Amino acid sequence: MNAQLPNSLPYYTQGYPNSGTVIGCVSALDCVTQRAAAEAHFQSSAVINLNYAIAPNPVSPCLAEPCSYRITVTWDPLPGSTVSGEVIDVYPTTNSSYVPSPTTRTGTLNDIAGAITPDMLNQPLPDALLAQIANRLWQIAASNPGYNGLPYSATNPITANDISSIRSQNPDITPKWNDLVNTTPSAPSYPTVPISPDPIPVTPTNPSPVPNPNPSPVPNPSNNTQVNLGPDPGIGQPALEAIPSASDILKPLLDLFPDLRNFSMPGHSGECPRPTFDVFGKSIQMNSQCDLAEQNRAVIFSIMTVTWLVIALFIVLSA
Repeated sequence: MNAQLPNSLPYYTQGYPNSGTVIGCVSALDCVTQRAAAEAHFQSSAVINLNYAIAPNPVSPCLAEPCSYRITVTWDPLPGSTVSGEVIDVYPTTNSSYVPSPTTRTGTLNDIAGAITPDMLNQPLPDALLAQIANRLWQIAASNPGYNGLPYSATNPITANDISSIRSQNPDITPKWNDLVNTTPSAPSYPTVPISPDPIPVTPTNPSPVPNPNPSPVPNPSNNTQVNLGPDPGIGQPALEAIPSASDILKPLLDLFPDLRNFSMPGHSGECPRPTFDVFGKSIQMNSQCDLAEQNRAVIFSIMTVTWLVIALFIVLSA
């Protein structure tokens, strides 16, 4: 039946007639949309081809929220009936227990000053914020030289529960946002402590005695004082070494491994062996391997040349 309307919804309207229900909604149009859906759900079990349309109420023009709307429901007439629909006017109502959701604004006080209202400044400061401020002030005070109070404990700081307990023990002390933003908070029995935006004057004062820009006696910058450095040790002018030429710089590299530079492959000639053997009274000579080697002479020559060069290089470097 009638459930308590939550305070997070600004409007409501009655549900299906005689159902004893209410529909909570975020806007008047939301109210009438839900009401139309509820009507369609109820009638769809008895009629077919049901449709509905929503339009502003022509009888009650909208001047301010919540506006009223008209629902036009149509369906196919039942056998033996001429009823093909109905018209429903919905007048949403403002929820008197509605509490607007808090909004978040970030920036400096100058940035958000226009959005701050007197009602906002009259709200009490959250316990968590007061705990953070107290902990920060405690840290700053404990780090100053000469502080002889309770050392700050990072493992046992002031908590929101501590602030709540202090509030309950001292109901007269209720810091508000206005205390934090506009004035200096103070206990009820203490006067307000004004804080000047410029507490230290910077007005220049005339020192006494006035320094004399023309000292007397006037120092004489033309007095050339000679400094005796002792007898001349007779050390001549230092001589610079001759700058090496490009050939002198490259000579150690060009003369590197003279034996390797003069190395040349010795001439060598050889002949492929062609063995001969007798089988069943016939003399057979094996020369296929020689023909194959001769056909690939250039490749074999190149491979062996590289091989002998590598062997020769290792011999020279090992020496």
